[in-house]
Amino acid sequence: MKWRTAVMELSIRALNLSSATTPLIDGQTDPYQVIQIHDYQNVSFIRMDPAIKACSKATIQAFQLAYPELLSRKFFVNVPLVMSWVFQAVKLIAAKETVRKFSVLGYGSNLAGELGEIGQQLPAMYGGKGTSLAEAGKEVKLV
Repeated sequence: MKWRTAVMELSIRALNLSSATTPLIDGQTDPYQVIQIHDYQNVSFIRMDPAIKACSKATIQAFQLAYPELLSRKFFVNVPLVMSWVFQAVKLIAAKETVRKFSVLGYGSNLAGELGEIGQQLPAMYGGKGTSLAEAGKEVKLV
């Protein structure tokens, strides 16, 4: 939970909210929201540790309270087909505002196409033309 919160706080810092001076126009994309990508490559949904499930649930609840309306879009990539079906079922009961923010992609290489122009900045593994995660990524360490 501490690590995930640290990642979110660094994301907020990168948004540079103190420089936000112009009001948004209706229908305009809010440049002061984040896009999250959750990559499930090599993650087993069948043998998921109960502690991981509990932590994930706690994180979602805490972030809903602490960071409302900060999320623009959330992409779940490299999701197995069976989990895509689960997501389709969840869409039937979840709030429409929430569902429109979530996208489930079976292949990470399709992600750049979902993000338009900014998608080209992503690494090739996500369909973009940017540098690799090893080069561009930031490691978040807790002290």
